[in-house]
Amino acid sequence: MLGCADYCVCVLQIKTRMQVASLDAAGRQPTWGGTLRTVLSEPAGVRGLFRGAAPRMVSSCVWGTAMLSVYETLVRISVKAVNKQ
Repeated sequence: MLGCADYCVCVLQIKTRMQVASLDAAGRQPTWGGTLRTVLSEPAGVRGLFRGAAPRMVSSCVWGTAMLSVYETLVRISVKAVNKQ
């Protein structure tokens, strides 16, 4: 059973594949279903949906840590400013 994070990684993989895919012979954009079939038909199979998951998770962790650190710092600064008044 896929968890929420696993599902998000799968969706991001398909979205990224669709963004970099070229138009088909008729000049149409690739569809979700077609892209999913392409990923699953590759030798990696279902594991192909999770390719690139580690860099995405590291990026999210770094971004979240930086955002939380800045937020906490700004809260402390604003509380000190309010207490001085």
